[in-house]
Amino acid sequence: MVDEVMKESHYTLEDLLDLDDLVEDTRSKKDEVLAFLLRSDNFEKLFAYLTKDAPSDASATVKFRYPAIAYEIFIAGVSEVELLLMEQNRFNVLLDFFTVSGNNPLLCELVMKIITLLFHSRQTEVLEYMNERAGWPECLLSYLHVPSVITFILRGLLRIEPDNLPVINWFMEKNFANAIVERYAAQYRASHFELARITSDILLSRDASQIQQKLISEECLDLFFKNMLADENPSGFKYGMSVVAQMMFSLSEEAEKLRDATLDELHPIVKKVLSILPDLHLKLKNSPTPQLVNQNGQTISSFGNCRFTTLHTIESLLVLGYSELFSLFVNSHSELFATILELMIQFPTNNFCHIACSRILASMILSVPGALLAPFLQKCNILNNLIRHSQDVTENGTRHLYVQFLHKIGQAIILRESERITELDTLLSETEGWGDFLNVLIQERSKFLDEKESDNRQETSISEDSYNDADDYDTDMAEVLLTKQEIEA
Repeated sequence: MVDEVMKESHYTLEDLLDLDDLVEDTRSKKDEVLAFLLRSDNFEKLFAYLTKDAPSDASATVKFRYPAIAYEIFIAGVSEVELLLMEQNRFNVLLDFFTVSGNNPLLCELVMKIITLLFHSRQTEVLEYMNERAGWPECLLSYLHVPSVITFILRGLLRIEPDNLPVINWFMEKNFANAIVERYAAQYRASHFELARITSDILLSRDASQIQQKLISEECLDLFFKNMLADENPSGFKYGMSVVAQMMFSLSEEAEKLRDATLDELHPIVKKVLSILPDLHLKLKNSPTPQLVNQNGQTISSFGNCRFTTLHTIESLLVLGYSELFSLFVNSHSELFATILELMIQFPTNNFCHIACSRILASMILSVPGALLAPFLQKCNILNNLIRHSQDVTENGTRHLYVQFLHKIGQAIILRESERITELDTLLSETEGWGDFLNVLIQERSKFLDEKESDNRQETSISEDSYNDADDYDTDMAEVLLTKQEIEA
């Protein structure tokens, strides 16, 4: 097809761009095709299709096909094309494409892919050009909605060899870490989702240690948390704290080595989160609670992303399992956990809230050192609240959804009671109504085991092999052991 068109006496660049085999002929480096494409006027036309937005009344072919074909020609592996793209004036056009906002996302995608390709093949020259452009690479953060920009940041700038000092130094000198945390401010909310992806990838990566250290420096962390905690910035809080929680969950894999570490020895992010626990407590108490109408026409209170994010962060602290943390929680932040328990009652229809809150409280009860357990239960008024609300019913006479989760918290206390902690035994014996609450839990457990046994009998009649499965046996033994502990308690 291309050969046939080029035999004609007159044809244009657009005539070739309309042909499907032009790209293949370019990759094959056919002399006549390359000579035509590399001609100054034609090459400038190709470059313009890639870097200049088409008029609003242009055809779809001009808007979409021609830029895409121009891109394919530029990356076809032709050395002459690469040399022309690397001419400083032309490459500056590619870089300057991202120094202004509002460019066509399709063109942004294609231009960034070309920059990435040239960055890997001609790194020294590209770095020299980038150094001369003010605001590079920070300006890329305005284009995080473009997939190739994120790819360039994560696989281009950050996937650098440890001994590649020119790239590392350039990257650090550009204060890119500072630019990242600045973008968590409220005015950049549109890019917070993509920004969180970049931040978490940097923090969890082993290939970018210097930028990691910069991000967890006191300077960056102070700005990071300041932006996230601003009242007018729920998006920054949601996505920023999700990054923090991911980081702490990843730290839990190595936390076993630091179980007995002092607070000063903890990771900088952990220490920063501990310093803002009062702020997180206020988020739980004072976050907006808009009224919503559910499918049944009932008006209910919304729990809100801000509270869920806060609970997720607190849970990530508990997962670390540092001994000093639990002492700190009991001695200085018991009111935070009292509020978590109150949220379960405050939002009676939200099972997600009940699950998150009960998991945190049960984890605390199971992990707190024995000598601090009774003081923790007293400071948070957990026993009295469990007893008071364990039989709560709705207007229709059905049990509130949170009751079963209160019982899970009670079961955690029962497990600790089997340790025969003197202070806990004394507290439980002096708490009015605890015996009745305990009987309710045992009855529910017995009912559950009866139903389980009935289900197992039905399964046995269908398949003996299923009943004898090793996993089922382990589960049954665990339930028998728990029931025995409950009866002894």
